[in-house]
Amino acid sequence: MTVIRKARFEDAEGLWQLRIDAINGQCRGHYSDAAMDLWTAGQCTQAFADEVSKTFYLLERGGSPLVCGAIIDGQIEGRFVSPRCSGQGLGKRILKHLEAVAREQGLTRLTLESTLNAAPFYRSQGYRGEQIARYQSPRGFALDCIPMEKLLLSPS
Repeated sequence: MTVIRKARFEDAEGLWQLRIDAINGQCRGHYSDAAMDLWTAGQCTQAFADEVSKTFYLLERGGSPLVCGAIIDGQIEGRFVSPRCSGQGLGKRILKHLEAVAREQGLTRLTLESTLNAAPFYRSQGYRGEQIARYQSPRGFALDCIPMEKLLLSPS
């Protein structure tokens, strides 16, 4: 059985590994090897753990995190899906959960910066955006992304 819950500080290491697995499993081939290496380098930081405990939700099965995501300042962030469960609808479930949380917070619009490979998924969920832009990571590298938005006028 899968459960969606608010992430806790102690979930940070597992979500960091989920992040690395998702990036390696789904973004390779869309970005250079050098960019991939920079994106997945390093260890879980205190700042990441703090953000996890404040803003992240996770979907887990048997205590193992399979999908995560957050809403930070009206933007979907850190939505990662384990490659071993890709295509099972779990990414859609966490996205719908995040949209419900956004509505509860009074938000009427969500934005995100999609990876090139994930843009078709987001479009299928009602997000709009076509232009390629540059995401500037606070870790000192840049990646192509597609800024997208969705109006949250009613539950979908």
